[in-house]
Amino acid sequence: MAATLSATFTDANTGAPTSDFLGTIAWGDGTTSTFTSAAVAGSNGNFTVSGSHLYAEEGTYTPVVTIKDAGGSTTTDTGTTTVADAPLTAAGTKLSNTEGAALTATVATFTDANPNAPLSDFTTTINWGDGTSSSGTVTENAGVFSVAGTHTYAVSGVYNANVAITDIGGSTAQASDTVDVVPSAPAITALVGKPLTNQTVELQGTGEVGDIVNLYADGNTTTIVGTGTVVAGGTFDIQTSATFGDGVHTFTATETDTVNLTSTASSPAFSVTVVHEPPVLTASNTVSYVQNGPVVQVDTALTVNDPDSGGLLAGATVQITSGFFTGDVLNADTTGTAISANYDAAHGTLTLTGTDTLADYQHVLANVSFSSTSPNPSNDGANPARTISWSVTDGNPTNAISATVTSTVGVQAVPTVVAGADVNFQGGPGKSVVLDLPIGAYDGTSLTGATVTIASGFQPGEVLSVDTTGTGITASYNGNGVLTLSGKDTPQDYQLVLSRVTMSGSPPKSGPVTIDWQVSDKNLTSKVATSTVEVTASLAPPPPSGQTQGQTPPNVGHTPFGDFSGMLTNVNAPTGEFGGLGFGAGGAIHVVHADVTASISDNGNIAFNLPLDPLEAALDGDVVSVTASLPDSKPLPIWLQFNAETGKFAGLLPDDILTGSIRSDGGITTSPDNSVPPQSITIEVIARDSRGNISIMDFTVDLSVKTLHKADKHGWNVLPGGLDPWGQIRPRRDLASNSGDGLHREFALPVTADHVLWHDGTAIDIDHARSLHATDLTPAGRAGLSDQFKTHGWRAASAERMALLESLRQVATSWR
Repeated sequence: MAATLSATFTDANTGAPTSDFLGTIAWGDGTTSTFTSAAVAGSNGNFTVSGSHLYAEEGTYTPVVTIKDAGGSTTTDTGTTTVADAPLTAAGTKLSNTEGAALTATVATFTDANPNAPLSDFTTTINWGDGTSSSGTVTENAGVFSVAGTHTYAVSGVYNANVAITDIGGSTAQASDTVDVVPSAPAITALVGKPLTNQTVELQGTGEVGDIVNLYADGNTTTIVGTGTVVAGGTFDIQTSATFGDGVHTFTATETDTVNLTSTASSPAFSVTVVHEPPVLTASNTVSYVQNGPVVQVDTALTVNDPDSGGLLAGATVQITSGFFTGDVLNADTTGTAISANYDAAHGTLTLTGTDTLADYQHVLANVSFSSTSPNPSNDGANPARTISWSVTDGNPTNAISATVTSTVGVQAVPTVVAGADVNFQGGPGKSVVLDLPIGAYDGTSLTGATVTIASGFQPGEVLSVDTTGTGITASYNGNGVLTLSGKDTPQDYQLVLSRVTMSGSPPKSGPVTIDWQVSDKNLTSKVATSTVEVTASLAPPPPSGQTQGQTPPNVGHTPFGDFSGMLTNVNAPTGEFGGLGFGAGGAIHVVHADVTASISDNGNIAFNLPLDPLEAALDGDVVSVTASLPDSKPLPIWLQFNAETGKFAGLLPDDILTGSIRSDGGITTSPDNSVPPQSITIEVIARDSRGNISIMDFTVDLSVKTLHKADKHGWNVLPGGLDPWGQIRPRRDLASNSGDGLHREFALPVTADHVLWHDGTAIDIDHARSLHATDLTPAGRAGLSDQFKTHGWRAASAERMALLESLRQVATSWR
């Protein structure tokens, strides 16, 4: 509920304006808001503070107002607020149902003036109006609550239901419903006697005692052709008031109770044939159909005769009346005849129409074939055979349809598995994916085994596993992409277990994986079914910070020498002189160059893409992690984000850019007093593979803002003159910040073992180094691996090289 607070205070300074005051209001429910002079009214030393707040729940709260004067004075006032429970508003509805059938419906809707009320606040009771009651279920959509319930009325009639709603805070509401329960439809069950042409028809059936039954004929639902009452015992016997000519007539019935509620029409319609000698049809053959095999003729010995049709028939019906299962197909070849065929796949009914000779009908019917498109034609053994029912008609007005005769088709099922899912799997610790949840496994008998195989794209570390709980199936995985299931069990249990099969692990590469599925029974093995997994490789997170590998040697001055770019190989050569770096046997450091273009908008948004392909190509695509940091190993500043999957850097330049421990002049920040906002940021990106190799790329982003109208954003580096771009990227072939423009400083702050340190290089080209030392602007700290390689010269004196390698060993060990 919303509450409004008003607090008064005085100031001895009667001339104080309202702009002197600001403060806070602690509302007593754990939330605090601030107010400015805009919430203060008054003058002459008398003032009022106003505020409003929306309380989530009812109750008594103690708000505290703290007021601060611009001169430093402070006062506090405490009050009490009582929040009442929000009211409920409910509405009922009108429902209808059939006696004996379960009614599941929304019986009421309501709203709560408290917009934050959870569902758990409400309890509901539904009085169904027939002497029974039950609890309702509350749901919410767009602020409107609904109450749903389920009930079965035993007797037809009109019922008044009531819904009571109670809020945990004490509010209540009531809603009333009207429920019309109509009678269930009567059933016409029998024809009495043999109806004659133009005579009435006598029908019998069942209904609810005391109700009125009305008969309708031939699809006419408005003209009543007979009426009767359901007597004791629940039966009726009605002689129609209308007469009927030769032929087939259909009848339906409705039932009306004592409160004038009427049922739906009976279904299916009851058929009556009025006197005519029908055709005679014979059929009794039994054949066998093998799943996935050729179609079979149902009854080639079938015969048709008709003594009074003039040798012509008008139609036939072939229907699967027992054992029908989705996918069953009846087919007729009517080539060279006047007969048309139509198959109703939903009901297993083949209908032939058209006036043609007895011979043509017999030929077409004798060649009716059966097949199945279902992967499970026996319904896992529940439907092992089909009963095929036959009838023909001569089209005469009376008694035109033959007696129904039947044939049998036995169905022999084979093991079958149906797969085809295409799922995505992101590798990594704790990650898994279900391979094919809707998979199907079928057979006409018990299955004895199954295999799930990574048929293509398998990578070491990928694991297939499954939970067989509740079944007689056992599972084993060979570690090379094959999961084997064994044990005699139902097709349903095998399907359940197969639907649970998961892939897990940390694959090093991305790409599609093909899964092969097969099931077997004691005699046969199914065809292979396949599904697909789109694998995204696991990218391991960077190593945790703060890990050290022992005492770091002290920092000393250095003298730069030479230049370096390209690749350092065999940095851990087991038989060479460069052992001990900790990158793994045959490891290599690849120094990568790529052109990068930054985009910095006028409002300070920075966005650019670092091409990851060169880093990945150097490692042959075997990349397990990609990390970005400052060259002194510190994390990127919080205003700059890096997406390791896409290589995108994005952020918003703050007014006081601080990128780490590196000053704009290349020095080191040792305290806030000598902190100078830098004019550029150097970034180091390192990719690692599963064998211990690494590829590295360093580059520098110019953050200088030389545009005059940006003086309010970076006043410390605004320069007069022309307008320059916001920023640019200086590609780095050898990873050294500002490579070629200056040299490293002679000192660095103490760092932990994940920092690479500088070592004395005075033995190497001292004169050249000293001539450039005054322009050294390169960041200290770890500062890029290639800087160290260049400074010392990879083929420099052994002592210098071994000191450098020992420092790099500590770094690599920490990275790993």
